[in-house]
Amino acid sequence: MMKRRAESSESSFTISRKQNINLDVLHYRLGDLLSLAEKSPIDTKRIANAIQEAEAGFTRALWVLSDSPSHAVDLLKREDVQVKLKIDDGSLNAWQTLMAMSNANIFIGTNSKLSIWAIIFRALLLQEATSYVSTEVRHHVVSNLAQTDRSGVHFY
Repeated sequence: MMKRRAESSESSFTISRKQNINLDVLHYRLGDLLSLAEKSPIDTKRIANAIQEAEAGFTRALWVLSDSPSHAVDLLKREDVQVKLKIDDGSLNAWQTLMAMSNANIFIGTNSKLSIWAIIFRALLLQEATSYVSTEVRHHVVSNLAQTDRSGVHFY
């Protein structure tokens, strides 16, 4: 149902069984996590380590999709991440963001529903796709993929 809904949206992207080899994507959820006392965003050092491990952003820019894109890039620069970063211009809606993450060559997600959906679509449709996601959402990924091969999914 989610796949059908995404494909019928007015998105310029579609969920495909073919990766976009020219696209590496980081989905960095910040937004309200920056101000909530009971929750916090994923530590940028962990994300920087996942970027390094995935070797994302070296041969092409790593597209940073975030609800706080400038802040996300600032945090990454503080960690001295030596990669090319492309900041989101804010023109994508939620479905377009999901499509970009789902079809990326390398995808690095954080603790968000969109990241979880992207991991699910990638594992089901692009079995060889390399995906990284925080351990905080491991239980969601594992329970939703059940018997699906998760060899392309790495937890950081």
